[in-house]
Formats: sequence, structure tokens, C-alpha cells
Amino acid sequence: MNEVIASYLVQKGSCKLPNIGRLTRERSFAVNDVASKEIQPPQIHYNLYNEDNELSEGLIEYAAEKKSLNLQAAKQLLLTWCDETAYNLGSNKTVILPLVGTLKKEGEGIVLLPVKKKFSLSSVKAERIIHEADSHKIIVGDKHSTNVAMKEYYNNHEDEQDLRWHKPALILFIAAAVTYLIYITSNGFGVHLNPAEPPSTYISK
Repeated sequence: MNEVIASYLVQKGSCKLPNIGRLTRERSFAVNDVASKEIQPPQIHYNLYNEDNELSEGLIEYAAEKKSLNLQAAKQLLLTWCDETAYNLGSNKTVILPLVGTLKKEGEGIVLLPVKKKFSLSSVKAERIIHEADSHKIIVGDKHSTNVAMKEYYNNHEDEQDLRWHKPALILFIAAAVTYLIYITSNGFGVHLNPAEPPSTYISK
């Protein structure tokens, strides 16, 4: 019966067992790991939820077909299996479900230990291509932004830096021009030199 229950779970994805719980098949999707530039493959996990349940109707029909029994006989066989399994687990024994895992008693509940996989999908290398003109999300410090917004910020910041040195330069230029005008006004455009021993006809400027 272990094989029948495991086969039903693999195909249908859910199986309710009295005194055991609800077994489920769950799938995790592929994950894009940007940091390692890899795509992690999808995974299939089997879980056990400790719930009080009645037998899954579909499991009764499935067991009847596989064991060539009528529905009543198949149901009774499954109930007997559940009782015996619960007893064995309470006695610290383990129960193996092929391809699914191993049932084991832990504390007040029953757990499902995953089966060791003979093969599994491996991750693949994948690097995201980002076009310069396209907008995409980035993290700046502890805030979320976009590459377009950050480009505009840095362009504006550079313009502000340019204006910071333009103003002092303009002030210095004006001050120099004023000083030069004052000098020209006071002394004229010519350069006057007095000789060390001027003749009697020399007029000092």
C-alpha cells in the first residue's frame, strides 16, 4: 500500500490519511539570483500537515483500481494501513513512501523527511542584459530608485558644480577690471621714466 499511496500523491498532488495527516506535493518556481548571475531550477517538495482528515475519495478509487478491489474493500484496506502506520510511528519506527520521503514521529507530531534525490536539475548561468536607454530599478543606499532618475540627479549636480566656480571667477574678473580702470584713470596709458641725471631742459612727468 505504501507504493499506491506514494504514486497517488505524485500524480494528484494531495492525499488525506486519517491519524497521519495531509500529504501534499508543492512546487517552487525557478528563481533568478541576480547576485550570483544564476537561475535556480524549479523544485518539487513533499510536505506533511498534521491534520485530522478523512480518506481522500480519489485515493479510495485509485487503490481499488490498483488492487482490483471494490470501493468498500479498498477503503477498509487503506484505513487499516493508516492505523498500523500510526501505531508503528508511535513505536519509533519509520515508514517509507517511495519517491516521496520517510514518515517519522517527532514530539507530538509526525514529520516527513524528504527522500534523497538520485538526480536534480542544476542552476544555469544567466546575466541580465540592461540597455542604457531603458529604465530599471536600482538600490541606492537603503532606497529604491531608477537609473534614469539617478542620471538626471548627477547631471543636475554637475551643473551646480559648474556654476559654483563661475561666480567667484566672474567676481574676480570684475574686481580686476575696476582696479585696472582706476589705475588708468590716475596714471594714463603711457609709461613715464625719469632719467637718473636729467638735463636742464628735461621736464619731469
